[in-house]
Amino acid sequence: MIVVLAISRQFLMADAAPGWIVESKYNAFGYSTQTVAIAGQVLHDAVAITAGGGHGLALKSDGTVVGWGFNFYEQATVPSNLKKVEAIAAGGNFSLALKRDGTVVVWGDNRDYQTNVPADLNHVVAIAAEETHALALKKDGTVVNWGSPAEVPMGLSNVVAIAATPSFYGDDLALKNDGTVIAWCIRNSLIDPSEKLNDVVSISAGENHNLALKRDGTVFGWGDNSGGQVAGIPTVQRPYKASGMVTIGGQVLTNVIAIAAGNEFSLALKNDGTIIAWGRFGLQPASVPVGLSNVVAIAAGERSWLAITTNSAVAEKFRQK
Repeated sequence: MIVVLAISRQFLMADAAPGWIVESKYNAFGYSTQTVAIAGQVLHDAVAITAGGGHGLALKSDGTVVGWGFNFYEQATVPSNLKKVEAIAAGGNFSLALKRDGTVVVWGDNRDYQTNVPADLNHVVAIAAEETHALALKKDGTVVNWGSPAEVPMGLSNVVAIAATPSFYGDDLALKNDGTVIAWCIRNSLIDPSEKLNDVVSISAGENHNLALKRDGTVFGWGDNSGGQVAGIPTVQRPYKASGMVTIGGQVLTNVIAIAAGNEFSLALKNDGTIIAWGRFGLQPASVPVGLSNVVAIAAGERSWLAITTNSAVAEKFRQK
């Protein structure tokens, strides 16, 4: 199993083939699923994706970035000179890009100073962004935050992955090199994950719940379960807070290679290129469109989720006619 640094709401498989982006979203008129197109042109060379409060970003194979969706704060308007990007992260109303030289570029809403990148920030290897704050993981295993978050725990080190919560009631997460997880801003969690989790290889922070992917391909969830986003399928909303292994049809979910925690829903990417969804997506149980396959990356936002498929027939199936 290939695992890379886990960026909040984003997962990129090492050496993943470029592909097409399929977006599933909901609004007052219901649900829609379609292949993402920018200025009428269907994207076909995306290697990473991230979903924010109402916008999405895609990293292309040439190291450039494109954005779409809600753009009141120009969070989807990518700087024209942005190149040589290796990772992306979408916050509530702002966006981040990590460049190959270890520096970070931010654009969009700055009401909480989330676009004010610390002047001395460099040697960054991973980024995470949520509603009003951002996190950066440095090469030395330390974490830097800016915007309007709670402070990173004193002495936090040996970190290999980070995840930022989109909610005041959620947790920021750090995965350490020994496979344990550290959480801070703990307001909604049922457990302190540092006492429960080990052998973790990837993490994802949702609005009020969190997911951890273990080395054996199983998933552990904890936090708010009011939409069933922790427990699994069938969606069980009680208890309202829960923790434990995610189960599907009464069996522990296995063979997972990527996870994404959204608003009141969760996603898992399996090693056969299919997606499992659970929890609540809007007013209905979360589900995956029939025929979505050959997926290599997933991302979950507030009211939408994204997937990269390497199958052109799948992309055509969901293309807006």
